[in-house]
Formats: sequence, structure tokens, C-alpha cells
Amino acid sequence: MPMLSAVHTICVNNKTPLQVSLEESMACGVGACLGCVVKGAGHTEEKPSYLCTCTVGPVFKSQYLDWHALGQNDNNCEGCA
Repeated sequence: MPMLSAVHTICVNNKTPLQVSLEESMACGVGACLGCVVKGAGHTEEKPSYLCTCTVGPVFKSQYLDWHALGQNDNNCEGCA
């Protein structure tokens, strides 16, 4: 997601709010299967932060997302925030 990441950076630098819509696989639609998770801002292995696109999103404020992790497929999460 290089283009959205660049738009996020531009908006942060100009103090302009940004919301983005993410497209992820949504098998159950209620957050139970965890197939639609994305890493949230501040995510670490010690303190995981996952967001379900089906229940919290699919539209997110850009500052809530981990832009370095977006686009990487990681199905080893332990739940949604």
C-alpha cells in the first residue's frame, strides 16, 4: 500500500485528518475468525494491537494503523483490539 502510506505521510506532515478504507478477506463478518485483522499503531510482539476490519473498520483513521505492517500477510494474531 505504498500510495496510501504516502498520502498518510503527507497528511501527517500537514496536520490534515485522513481516513482510509481497507479491503481484507472477511470470512465471518463478526470478528470471530480473525481472518480480517490488520496491525494497529504501536503493534509489537510484546504488546500486540490488532484491528478487525469487519467490526472496527473497514474505514479507519490513518493514525490508528501500523503502516509498516500493512500489505504483509500475518495470520498469527491472538485477537482483535
